[in-house]
Amino acid sequence: MNALVNFKKTDAWKYFPYLIAFIYLLYCIFYTYERILNIDNSFYLFQIINSGSFNFSEKRYGNWLSQLPVIVFLKMNFSLKSLVYIYSISFPFLYLLIIWLCSAVLKNKAAALAVILSLISGVAYSFFHPVTETHQALALSCLLFAVLTSVRFEKSTYGFYVLSLLIEIWCLVTHPIAVYTVSFVLALAFISTQAKRKWFLILFSFVLLMTLLRVSILKEPYDARQYDELFKFNSLIGDFFDLFPIRYLIRQYDTVYVAPSILITTSIIASLFNRKYMELFICMGFSLCLIVSTVITFNKGDTDGMMEKAFMPAIFMFAILFSINFYESSKGNLFLFFSLAVSCFFSFKEIVHRSEPFTKRLAMLEGISRYQAENNIPKLIANYSDFDSNILKFNEWSTSIDVLMLSTCKLNQPVTLFLTDDKNRYYIEKDANLLFLCLVWWPYWDKDDLNWIYFKIAYAPYKVYTKI
Repeated sequence: MNALVNFKKTDAWKYFPYLIAFIYLLYCIFYTYERILNIDNSFYLFQIINSGSFNFSEKRYGNWLSQLPVIVFLKMNFSLKSLVYIYSISFPFLYLLIIWLCSAVLKNKAAALAVILSLISGVAYSFFHPVTETHQALALSCLLFAVLTSVRFEKSTYGFYVLSLLIEIWCLVTHPIAVYTVSFVLALAFISTQAKRKWFLILFSFVLLMTLLRVSILKEPYDARQYDELFKFNSLIGDFFDLFPIRYLIRQYDTVYVAPSILITTSIIASLFNRKYMELFICMGFSLCLIVSTVITFNKGDTDGMMEKAFMPAIFMFAILFSINFYESSKGNLFLFFSLAVSCFFSFKEIVHRSEPFTKRLAMLEGISRYQAENNIPKLIANYSDFDSNILKFNEWSTSIDVLMLSTCKLNQPVTLFLTDDKNRYYIEKDANLLFLCLVWWPYWDKDDLNWIYFKIAYAPYKVYTKI
């Protein structure tokens, strides 16, 4: 027992972030197809392969590093199956790189642990949406915190200025939520750092400037709709506790939010015990502000995956607070270690549980693909109701791309399936052999739009599915 309580006297405690991240990596490998072959994920990969370059949605340029491995191996003519796996693991390797920078280079173990805790706590469906910039913004915010509090820059003021500003910019161009997370880590670092406090005011000012630019000049339609919802605060505050996000949190308290509840409770207890009152005050203040903003922004509701991502930054704040206590606490090590282990257990358990609809959908799509291959129907258009719509309508809008990639990787015989609610409303000429029906909201593509080295769609017309 004493050996466990005093585990910090050994070097083992340094490797906890790597251990958790390694488990995360194994999950990313095991669930590669579930993670990549649905909605944005397959469409991003599809666009990268077709263009041979980066794909930046909504001007979120900060995700360049997660796409870089795919582009490199694409230039080396790796197979489509390899690219699918590379894309899935590019994200955990990015996070492992950030963990290594925080831990080994910047000597901030707390920031390293916070990276992986932010990515698994309160995460279930969003694990299967790896391209989301929210995850990357949280990891980069941890890296910023590591830079701001690193002992490495005690004698290198210039290096501190340049690196902290560059990472702050990287965070802010990755996802708009970084306005909250960057402000939080700046405030947290400000109270723990005696020197360079004037520099923190400059960094805060830059956050404000970037926020104004996003809201007024650079805002995209998707972001604009969310900003507009915030201005409805006065009309919604009376019904605040009846809004969809509050009902969502109550509905998921004993599933997705078991692990975050453990982290948050432990963080509060440990902070009070270790007299980290200011850190706790900043964490609770920022997280409360973010939760209120999230409830107002998503007052009309959204998918479970979207709601998970919306609340992740609030959990991230407590992940940092927990990690600070975990590595700086002189007492209660066993309590913190046990909380960490239990929280990780429930996090990974919930990911496994929520993988079921993704696996079922891919299994059904693979079965349909085999039917197409065996009956020489390379291009098929059908209604959801022709099959089990409850399974196929889950994360479905990129089904044509998903089937094309799935059949190429698993059957080595590319086919494609366009699913819709009304298969007869699409006008298709009988000799349209080069046509590729891609997305419901962007249906008509042809040969010139595709990289035919990877997407070898048959020169044939579409056939309308008829139930046997």
